Amino acid sequence: MSGPAHLSNIARQRVLDAALGVQESRHRALATLDGAETGPGVHLVARGDLSSWTLTASATWRHLLSTRSAATAEQLMRSLPNNRRRCAAGLTMISVFDHESTEQAARRLLEAEPPGAYFYAYAPVQIKIVDRRSVLLQGPTEAGMGSLLELTDDRAVSAAWSYWRALMATAVPCRGAAHPPRLTDRQVQILELLRLDATDERIGRLLGLSVRTVRTDIGAAMAALGVRSRFAAGYAFAMAQEPHGA
Repeated sequence: MSGPAHLSNIARQRVLDAALGVQESRHRALATLDGAETGPGVHLVARGDLSSWTLTASATWRHLLSTRSAATAEQLMRSLPNNRRRCAAGLTMISVFDHESTEQAARRLLEAEPPGAYFYAYAPVQIKIVDRRSVLLQGPTEAGMGSLLELTDDRAVSAAWSYWRALMATAVPCRGAAHPPRLTDRQVQILELLRLDATDERIGRLLGLSVRTVRTDIGAAMAALGVRSRFAAGYAFAMAQEPHGA
């Protein structure tokens, strides 16, 4: 399944607009460093084995919001056990995976995890917001080795939060993706039209319903799908129609 293809154009564009702010923060940070390892509001915190650095550093974190623009089962076999340990020790974490770029075997691992921490969304840029006050972004690549930047300036943190809010409007629980909910025939019709960017008024005209009834059905469908936004409802509905693991 191509996850982003199930999103409305409006939802996708909002994420892309917010992602641009994150990318601008990264470009400013690289210009600030100019080959150094530290500068005002930016630090190059890791090179090479970024996964090992993250596993170790996460022991000191209390709150983590993470987006993954791609993931493999092999990566998750390493990170998921660490996440369980950190959360048991008190870490509050939400991790969002770009559905299209998460391989099928990785999806099955995520969908077997307890609910609440893992979500699918349209997440084209990878970030981590740590303890609500710093942002981790991909740094420069040198000699084939990646690196990691930590940004702490207010502008970068604000851009990261804007991106987070935009993509969470498209987020659906990984756990629920394996268990399609029951929806009424009318709710199915409404969600199909909602996914096509139809307004409540147009949906009402097409189906012969009042706007109030349309909105009531949307709210009921959102509850059944376990999502918090109208955009995410259309996304979750489309995912539920696909064969599991597709």
